[in-house]
Amino acid sequence: MKRVLIIDDEVENQSEAILQGFEGSQTEVILCATKDEGLKWIKSKALFDCIVLDWFLEEPDSSILSKQILAELNGKYYAPVMIYSQHADEFKNELEQGTISYPKNLIREFQKDNFSEINSKIEEWLTSEYTAKLSNIYLKEVYDKIHKTFWSLNEIKDGNIAAVYKSIISENGNIDWSNDFIINILLQSVTTDKFFRDNVQPLIAQVQAAQLQTTSDDKRKVINKILYYKSSPEFLSNGDIVKINSGEQSCYGFIATPDCDLSQGNTRYIEFIELVKFLSVPLGNSNNTISEGKSGNHFFLPAVQEENELIDLVAVFKANHFITAKDNRSDKYPGVANRIKYADTFIYKNTDCAMTYICSLVNPYKSELLQKRISHNSRVGIPSVYEYLKGN
Repeated sequence: MKRVLIIDDEVENQSEAILQGFEGSQTEVILCATKDEGLKWIKSKALFDCIVLDWFLEEPDSSILSKQILAELNGKYYAPVMIYSQHADEFKNELEQGTISYPKNLIREFQKDNFSEINSKIEEWLTSEYTAKLSNIYLKEVYDKIHKTFWSLNEIKDGNIAAVYKSIISENGNIDWSNDFIINILLQSVTTDKFFRDNVQPLIAQVQAAQLQTTSDDKRKVINKILYYKSSPEFLSNGDIVKINSGEQSCYGFIATPDCDLSQGNTRYIEFIELVKFLSVPLGNSNNTISEGKSGNHFFLPAVQEENELIDLVAVFKANHFITAKDNRSDKYPGVANRIKYADTFIYKNTDCAMTYICSLVNPYKSELLQKRISHNSRVGIPSVYEYLKGN
């Protein structure tokens, strides 16, 4: 069953025609006549397959309230939005001019004649959008399974899962998220569910049959999402990719010091593997592509996003370096009292420098890099990033 939220100041007078338009389609329809009513549903985090929005909402000559709804959705609530309005042309012009901040693949306009055809317009759009189909499957499944996960955990005496949860936290305060039992139970319950698999597998077959095309930049952006996560860390951590700024010079690095060392009071050295831009590495490839770049001394980290630029980096195993955390009171090696912070000053090649966090390499790719560094032979069963870059 689909669920549709309609926000339009005409719904009170047109409710009968709207409901007739969805008759027999197994769709639950929520009608809202004002911006405030619509935002109340959106902020409740209720799941909708599509949100239908009038462009001149409550104001005969202004789209300001509709734009406020889009702003509330953007980046926070995933939903395809249909602008179903007598002012669809005005919306289209604004979208083309770039004055509307909403992903173009998630929003579409239709000129409103009457509400009788609204269901067919929604079906027409959602049927052609693979991302909309995937989001529908995943959002509902994860929402359902997170509730079931906590119900199953509630079987612990007194429902005190917090007492067990502390087992993933080490004495130095580091959290081993790979052992977070809540995330693991959720993952298992989603991926082993028959309903989930029966819905995803046919969609995969449709995508394969459709022979959809994509660009190399699209692939690199996908890889960026797979390989890395971005946060705003206060402390240095193993697996962080950083930029080292020393005077007018800068370089990239991958922190290879274990977290247990970084959190010790006697830490003096921070070991990092130098990362260089892909085009700067003399690989000797015929076409200078990452997919052909194979060397026991290199490990490729394509599509690291630094601000708005995607850059391809390569770890050079023979270029291991050490940075020293600098004591604010002297130029000598410090006795670090607490975990090392990015806000600290460091010494690199006898020069003061600062380190800027870019992103962190996720497991198992972090393990893959570190094991190749030692053995030059991968022992972790992970998808090859090179496969994402091949073909169309």
